[in-house]
Amino acid sequence: MKKLLINAIGIGVWAAALSALAGTQFAAETVQTTAQGQVTNGKLFFGDNRVRTEGAQDGQQFVQISDSANGVSYMILPGQRSYMEMRMPGTAPLPQGKPADPCAGLQGVTCRKVGSEAIGGRAATRWELSSSAGGQTRSMTQWIDDERGTPLRVQSSDGSATESKLLAKEQHEGRAVEKWETTVTRAGQQPVSSLQWLDPELGVPVRGKAPDGSSFELRGIRVGPQVAELFTVPAGYQKLAPPQQAQPGGAPPPR
Repeated sequence: MKKLLINAIGIGVWAAALSALAGTQFAAETVQTTAQGQVTNGKLFFGDNRVRTEGAQDGQQFVQISDSANGVSYMILPGQRSYMEMRMPGTAPLPQGKPADPCAGLQGVTCRKVGSEAIGGRAATRWELSSSAGGQTRSMTQWIDDERGTPLRVQSSDGSATESKLLAKEQHEGRAVEKWETTVTRAGQQPVSSLQWLDPELGVPVRGKAPDGSSFELRGIRVGPQVAELFTVPAGYQKLAPPQQAQPGGAPPPR
């Protein structure tokens, strides 16, 4: 149960982040492949700022519903007719074509817009952020793509850097997609790169490959409104407390 919940929370955070970017409702099958070649199949439904994922872990079916606008996620166990509710940071949806504002909602951080620059031939807006804690000041500079609203380059005061560049325009299941490469560099380490194929209409990656060789892919994409019932907890299901809340006095669950 604990392992299943941890994996589901990870899926929920990913889905919530994507729902803030997605501009079109759709459904698809998911195929995830580990670096060792193990394949896991599931389902994905994008509604109005809500996402439903279906999958299985160790033979147990689960459903994850993420509501990014309200900052709540539900982990549903159909086999047990039960569910858990978890709070997660709310993320307001970003309209298509509107540049992101990394300063929005920040507390204890100095953030300012510096100006416009071109990164890899793409128009971008430069932002500078800094914060102080424990007598140390940390800073970060971001270049946000004006068209996509995603970072093209991020540089931190610790020497780490991330840069994304458009490699090509390709097709995925008959849909026009953009192939992007993201390279992460950290002090004293070799740069590592990952690939993502972004569907501009859907506003989300439909394929990706991590540095370790693991990958994900959306197949059988069906664009159209999704029924509201997909994003609600079925009637009659028992509400369970998440493991970290199940022990008296707020003590963490035993390992």
